[in-house]
Amino acid sequence: MGYLYAKIKARGNGIKIRKMIQTDSPMFPKLVEIVKETVIYSQETNIEEGVWYCLKDFSKSPYSLDILTANISSSDFDGLRDEEFDHLDYIFYLSEDHNEMYFQNIGKAALVSQKRFFIFNNGYKYEPECKSIAIKEYPDAIYNKGDDCLLFKNLSYITGIFPGIGALYREATNEETEQFLNMDFVTKDGITVEIVNTPNRKRIALAMETLKHLNKKQKKEIYGYIAEYCPGLSNGKNKFTVNSNEDLALVLYGIEQRFYTTPIGEEKRIANSVIKL
Repeated sequence: MGYLYAKIKARGNGIKIRKMIQTDSPMFPKLVEIVKETVIYSQETNIEEGVWYCLKDFSKSPYSLDILTANISSSDFDGLRDEEFDHLDYIFYLSEDHNEMYFQNIGKAALVSQKRFFIFNNGYKYEPECKSIAIKEYPDAIYNKGDDCLLFKNLSYITGIFPGIGALYREATNEETEQFLNMDFVTKDGITVEIVNTPNRKRIALAMETLKHLNKKQKKEIYGYIAEYCPGLSNGKNKFTVNSNEDLALVLYGIEQRFYTTPIGEEKRIANSVIKL
């Protein structure tokens, strides 16, 4: 037997969790039925459709929620009131053993207000003003308390649930993009902040973080690595001429060490997505 809870949008610091219903029928299939295998997520990983990604040690991350580590009891929360229905933020289903939490973000499309007929056993009931929540086939995220792991398929679906988690795929701001283009190893030739596309802005956000943790020797090694794979961009003095988004992408791939040569055939390639082993 599990319990369905809701988090409402409300001002102030008061308790914003509400209990909804207790049910013998799970709101979602069990984790072992939904997730057959997972991929450890990192910022270098491109999200692929249908894949479940895992963020380990999630309760220790800045995106965690207090409810993930709390001993939740339905007696600790008030029931959801009618006037709060239109202010739902997200819902979560807590498994009977309290080890798994299934989250669904509640957008406008999930809240339905309309006239409806309901089937009850062999009868029907008409409700002229009915409000309901459309439950998805699968949750947007699953938290496994035993493994301290958050599982998800699409980061954009859960940004409204876990504050700040959008930083994992954020884009560089105009100021950050300008800062990167003005770095001493970049020679701008026809590229401006205005024409830097979204994929490159995401790569810049990642590259800026990478460069922050490199010393001078490591940076010099990175510049040599980029020059080896992109001789057409290099001027031979640890500088790279960038006049298009394509050129910029190559430099950014180089900073993340995405270039490699196949052992058979010695074919030079770019790893568009990286999964750490």
